[in-house]
Amino acid sequence: MAEQQTDETEDTCQLVYEQGGVFAHKNGNARNEDVLIAGKMVVCKRDMKVFVEWQPEVQTDCSTSEPNTELDWTQVNAVGYKSHKSDSDGPVGDGELRMLHKNKKLHISIDVRDLKSYKLSKKKEGWEHITFIQRDGTTHPPLHFHSGGVNEFVEVLRQYVSILKSRKDRRLFLVSEHEMTALQKSFHELQLFGEQSTDLVNKIYTDPYTATMSGLAKVRNFLWDNLVVPETRPRSEVADILLTDPDNILVPGLMFDRDENEPEFELICCTELPPRVEVSRSEPFTAVEWEDQLDAQGRIDDWDHIKNRVFKGGISHSLRGEVWKLLLNYYRVDSTSKERTETRKQKLDDYFRMKLQWKSISADQESHFSVFRDYKSLIEKDTDRTDRTHPFYQGPDNANIAMLYDVLMTYCMYNFDLGYVQGMSDLLAPILVILENEVDAFWCFVGFMEKVKHNFDLDQQGMKTQLKNLSTLLHFSDNQLFTYLESNDSGNLYFCFRWVLIIFKREFIFADIMRLWEVLWTDLPCENFHLLICLAILDTQKHIIIENQFGFTEILKHINDLSLSIDLELTLKKAEAIFLQLKECPDTPKKVREVIGLEGGNNDSDAATPEEDQNELIHDQCHLVTTTEHRI
Repeated sequence: MAEQQTDETEDTCQLVYEQGGVFAHKNGNARNEDVLIAGKMVVCKRDMKVFVEWQPEVQTDCSTSEPNTELDWTQVNAVGYKSHKSDSDGPVGDGELRMLHKNKKLHISIDVRDLKSYKLSKKKEGWEHITFIQRDGTTHPPLHFHSGGVNEFVEVLRQYVSILKSRKDRRLFLVSEHEMTALQKSFHELQLFGEQSTDLVNKIYTDPYTATMSGLAKVRNFLWDNLVVPETRPRSEVADILLTDPDNILVPGLMFDRDENEPEFELICCTELPPRVEVSRSEPFTAVEWEDQLDAQGRIDDWDHIKNRVFKGGISHSLRGEVWKLLLNYYRVDSTSKERTETRKQKLDDYFRMKLQWKSISADQESHFSVFRDYKSLIEKDTDRTDRTHPFYQGPDNANIAMLYDVLMTYCMYNFDLGYVQGMSDLLAPILVILENEVDAFWCFVGFMEKVKHNFDLDQQGMKTQLKNLSTLLHFSDNQLFTYLESNDSGNLYFCFRWVLIIFKREFIFADIMRLWEVLWTDLPCENFHLLICLAILDTQKHIIIENQFGFTEILKHINDLSLSIDLELTLKKAEAIFLQLKECPDTPKKVREVIGLEGGNNDSDAATPEEDQNELIHDQCHLVTTTEHRI
């Protein structure tokens, strides 16, 4: 499209380029549908600056849209951090878990100087879509060029910035100002540092000393190219981004002070992994297959077969109510139909007995029962804002919200030591949607909490252990990414906190989170498969993080902006492939094998010989030396 000039408007805007038929892609509205919003792509000059903008054809105010319309772009993570796009919406209090509506029109506007890179992909339907990534880590929703014109848009963009294609990800394009072109081109053509040359140029531009020292260190190990000792960020500074209030953590977070007894280095040796195999997925487990698995008494013939089917394909939606009860230990797997009926009668009595306990607490009694009051107040606030855009929970005076509240209050009576912690309502909400029954939902929620209860430990030990295990896996499986995160104050993987805490509830659309959870509930191929899901997501984002040179804040923002845009099936395939890589690697360390369930435990045949113990000690000592050198 030829360059267009228009008279300057009141905001001194000069139109350079305009392309219609460009749709913004939003994932996961209340009906679990993908939403495409029609608009146009614009490049304009305003106040001596150049802006890339997407403007909707009809500007719709999200705050006044009909109740079941989709959410605005803005997401809030589990620990109170808010994306830059909602800065004017006011503070987010008490680390709450929720999604925001805002009284703003859907609009994307980026100063080209703030544009760090973009991803260009092609849909199977034939059209191309572009995803903009800013220097501060903000990742915007994909923009789909249904009528073509991507190449023309990029040519206009080249008039104002330099664009360099990533050597590691063919879909990623790095953006920089024109002044850096000559330096980038020289290093790129000389290939002095192989595939890392682009990264090195940017480092020289921003930090000549560190980059030069890194280049000299290439002869030893180029992967460890950041020789700056990571400084520990003050707890108060991290709290601004992660915790809302460092001294009042309502959502169980991580204390940022290092335990004096905690080892300084993780003794994990790096090796070359086997090639990653191609993994396939299957169709969901169906009602017909379910009936074939039941004998005359209603007993399951082959539970292992069912679990394998669920792991590989999930469960048909209409069958979830039955199979979830088995996956979450509501019923014994070897029970008959008659025994399951008797079990439900007993659970029905037990539930309403516990519910009556808290229902019968008088106002006077409650005034002297501070712990109960705190639980009650927190549950009231959380249930009022949990998944309110989903049809099941929409509208004022919704009976399902009342049911959500009653189940959580009854759980406090069932497990008063743990009580209620923010985030639990997110774990219950999908279960209640599927079972549509207060008693059934309660006991399935009890089963789910048994699996994840340590996420909510008061001393945060459960979360610390899981993030440490995740760090161990990442260190061995992808040392390049691990080293990069370490050198950018992110080696603690706190940006994965929300993923683990509420089992990806905020990362996938509602339909996908049900599929993911039932896969995880099979405990296949290991109980820590959710950590492999984390690795799979990080692997997908690796080159974006590294080649954009994201630091601590940018990484956190970028990860936060992935919410509701992650491809579940691709992630499941990649996570399983990583597991198979680690399983087949002959040099996988004992600790890694323990995390992914490959160690024999008490099996004497798996015990290491004295010679193997000595070799492992020598191996670890060698790695400790090289890691220490790297940190210095």
